[in-house]
Amino acid sequence: MAALRANVQCLVAIFFCVANLLIFIRMKPMENDMLNNLQLISFVSQLMLLYSGLFFLSDMFEDESAVINGVFIPMALLPQVMFLVYWVHCFRIQCLIVLFVHNRPLFNSLACCTSEESFYKAHILEGIK
Repeated sequence: MAALRANVQCLVAIFFCVANLLIFIRMKPMENDMLNNLQLISFVSQLMLLYSGLFFLSDMFEDESAVINGVFIPMALLPQVMFLVYWVHCFRIQCLIVLFVHNRPLFNSLACCTSEESFYKAHILEGIK
């Protein structure tokens, strides 16, 4: 009975995540595309984690074969890693934008082979639009 309750909770959470994802895709509430993409990856990683967790909660695979674990564990972890890597990238870009505006010498030392002109065109002017 407890497994059934957990499955129902997981299905309800998946339903709400899908509903939030559809609303988010329709409205795109963030101020730029980078933040919208970050939120979209967050929703997808949540859905993949819930969906793969649903299989671990079910009693269908009692023997816990290596094939099932080999499929569903990466299916749960890879989107989380992808989200973390993209989050670090977005955080770096936002920090460089602040440094570009407020502290040019520090920006030049931390930008790692990025010219000021190309960074300005790609990130500052894009944010103004």
